[in-house]
Amino acid sequence: MWFRGHELFAGFLRENRWELLILLVLAGLISGGAVYYTQQSKLSPVVREERGALKLEQVVINDYQLDLKRWRIQGERAVVLETSRRMRIEQARIEVFVPHSAAVSDPKVNLDISANEALAEWRDQRITLLGDVKIRHDTGLEIHTEVAVYDVQKEFLTIPKPLTMRQAGHVVTGDSLTYDLRRGKLNLVAPKALVGEP
Repeated sequence: MWFRGHELFAGFLRENRWELLILLVLAGLISGGAVYYTQQSKLSPVVREERGALKLEQVVINDYQLDLKRWRIQGERAVVLETSRRMRIEQARIEVFVPHSAAVSDPKVNLDISANEALAEWRDQRITLLGDVKIRHDTGLEIHTEVAVYDVQKEFLTIPKPLTMRQAGHVVTGDSLTYDLRRGKLNLVAPKALVGEP
C-alpha cells in the first residue's frame, strides 16, 4: 500500500516537474526580493531626487564689464532654480568695488553689504538682501536695515524700509533711502538725528 502511494507521488512529480520547478524559482525570487528590500530600507533613508534646483556650497560670483571688475557676491550656500533665472544665497556678502582692472589683486571696496539672505534675479539685474542687512561705505558710514535692493545694472541701492545710519559717533534714522553709486548721490527720506546714541 505504501509502495502504491509512493508511485502515485513519483508519477505526479514526473508529470509536473516543470511547473513545480517554476513555482519553486518564483517563490525563491519573491522571498529574496523581500529580504533585499527590507534590508535596504533599514540601511539607507529614502533619497528623493530634486529636479529643477542646483544646490551649491561656498559660492563666489564675480561681475565683470569688459575688463573691469565691478562687484562680487559670496555666500555659504545657494540654490539656483533651473526654470527661472533666480538664485537664493544664504549668509550673503556683496562687495561693490571702485571699478578696476581684473589684474588688480587688492581692489578698493566702495560698498560692503552683508545680509542673512540674498535673492539674485539675473533677468532683472537685481539683488534683494533680506534680514540683518549691514552696509558699510568706504567713508566710514554704516547703515543697518532689514531689506535692501541693489540694481547691479544701474549701480543703484534702494532701502525701502526704516534704517539707522552711523558715522563718527552720529546716529540718524530714516524711513527709506536711495543711493546712486555712479553719481555718489544719497537721498534719505524723513531723516531724524538721535542724540545720546553711542
